[in-house]
Amino acid sequence: MDNDGDIIIQWDKSNHRWLAFQNDFGPAFLGPYQTCIAVSETADATGRFFRYAFPQPGFPDYPKWGLTSTIYYQNQNDFGLDDGFQGVNVCAYDADSMLKGKSKAQQVCILDNSNGTFFDDSMLPADDDSDSKKAGPEVLLGSIDNFYPGGPTVYEYVFTVDFKNPKKSTLAGINGSMPILVPRYDLAFCGALNINLTTYCVPQPSPGSELLDTLGDRLMYRLARFDDGNKQHFLVTHSVNDTTAVAARWYEFRAPEGSTSLSLYQSGQTPDDGHYRWMGSVAMDKNGDIAIGYSRSSAASGDYPSIYYAGQTEGDPLGTTEREARIKKGEGSQLNSFNRWGDYSSMALDGADSCTFWYANEYYPADGSFLWATWLASLKFPNCR
Repeated sequence: MDNDGDIIIQWDKSNHRWLAFQNDFGPAFLGPYQTCIAVSETADATGRFFRYAFPQPGFPDYPKWGLTSTIYYQNQNDFGLDDGFQGVNVCAYDADSMLKGKSKAQQVCILDNSNGTFFDDSMLPADDDSDSKKAGPEVLLGSIDNFYPGGPTVYEYVFTVDFKNPKKSTLAGINGSMPILVPRYDLAFCGALNINLTTYCVPQPSPGSELLDTLGDRLMYRLARFDDGNKQHFLVTHSVNDTTAVAARWYEFRAPEGSTSLSLYQSGQTPDDGHYRWMGSVAMDKNGDIAIGYSRSSAASGDYPSIYYAGQTEGDPLGTTEREARIKKGEGSQLNSFNRWGDYSSMALDGADSCTFWYANEYYPADGSFLWATWLASLKFPNCR
């Protein structure tokens, strides 16, 4: 295996196991491509792991995961064998077998080229935060980048996997056929259309610092799902342009118990005040409180990229986002690191109490290139016990 990055480590709340995921691109990134998965044998992250390797048909970019009690879901954009975008590859892994260390654990994937239009991309599978043991089709959301400057739509997909007869597995929503209406947004791009349009938009205060990537062409990890026993809540965020800078936009979608028919319940956004807010991640606790974390920066003196959070307390007016607070002050700008500011941050709900959030993001302790540091914070609404 080659250490090619894009590592994600998640806690399986239903089965009380740790999982580590990493795609392998092969020597010189030319394949063979595969997905490597390690599943802890117990709840001890320092103990032994069952290890698996599954093939991928082409270069697997931007992999994201959603865990359920019986199936682990993976999504990535497939860039083929050095011949460009081939579509989005949606995969399911037999968690029941992997948790037991069985060597014949199955992988079922559907490579979706949107019936030749390549409309479908950058999907997020729903990641279960509610310790739910209920099985069923998997909901995914994505494909927000098909219209510039933006639109009023997020697209839903539903993956139904059949491990006994993989050819009977289905993916609904292909070619954007299951749209969900949301308040209109402008994608977090800057520059002129067809000339120098880019997502490298976020300024920093230090002379010679680069503009940072908003990743404004996709929904941001995770698509958090919470089942309260009566209805399902789906939380997700992305970066959008406001009138002065970039904002973190978040949504709560809902579906009846046992249904995959999502509809928008509410949407909120960070302030339009000249600060750039991006790299968001959002989740909900068992009381219905919502926490969103993100990076914030501007060209103003001393306003280095820093880590912030905001939220909504259960009972607040719909669509409102409470005043933000800083988690960690950055002390420097990124000078030359290919404009990237990570690929995602992570707001995760602690399965021990379903009240505590853990948020991870990056910052710079001083001006530099490839010298970022990681900060981990815990958050909790006072009414959640």
